[in-house]
Amino acid sequence: MLLSTGEAPATSFTEDGGTRARTLCVWGSPFGGASRETAAAVTAISAGINLHFGHAGPRLLQWLLDAPEATAFVVGEHEAQLTRWTGLANGNPVASRLAQHVAAMAVAQRILHEKLGVPEPEADPLPLLWQAVIQSTVESDRPADALRAVLSWATSQQRRFWGQLKGAPGDDDAHHAGWLGAWSRQAAWPSLAILPTELKSFLARERYDAEAVLRAWEDRGWLKRDAEHRTAKVTVGRRKERCIVITRAAIDSVG
Repeated sequence: MLLSTGEAPATSFTEDGGTRARTLCVWGSPFGGASRETAAAVTAISAGINLHFGHAGPRLLQWLLDAPEATAFVVGEHEAQLTRWTGLANGNPVASRLAQHVAAMAVAQRILHEKLGVPEPEADPLPLLWQAVIQSTVESDRPADALRAVLSWATSQQRRFWGQLKGAPGDDDAHHAGWLGAWSRQAAWPSLAILPTELKSFLARERYDAEAVLRAWEDRGWLKRDAEHRTAKVTVGRRKERCIVITRAAIDSVG
């Protein structure tokens, strides 16, 4: 387990979805706004850490090696803590994975305070840590993030979707840059159809794993498809083209 601080969350440096399921980011100022009192508190804490750091870790390891009850305590406590925090995850796969880290820290917390006699802080840090877990589950829904990005991109390129130009349906002239797909201009449009090559190129440019995203969309029932293909035939310009057809319900579900 690595602890690190920085000016930005570690997960901001990559778009890989797996990092968000393995990283707990606590974001924000731990001391509130800048003030003379805050500066004094930070200076005092830093001085205390510099004077006393490096003692608790070796003592904890020594207890694990020497105490006869150490193994049974750690195994039993870890099982109990894992059950507790995994239960709070409510089946969310990302939260369930991060719950393992919280459970390990909860075990270390009990050893530190109950076995080694280190005074407890005024506030329990674990609830704050669990808030970070919940935030991670929101930020780690890469398929939903990708769908929001696709909708934003499609909206900015509306004239390149057959059916969006003014005039009678079917009379649209081809855009000089080529069609991206088909999208009815009716208020109750049922779906957004995008040519596979165009969609995959966009996802790649935005650093999404296109195949993983499409597979997740398919698993969630977000795509309208025929029996044998992930795609469906849609009229684009003067031809029937196979497109990735995203349902209106899916788009509405991600806000």
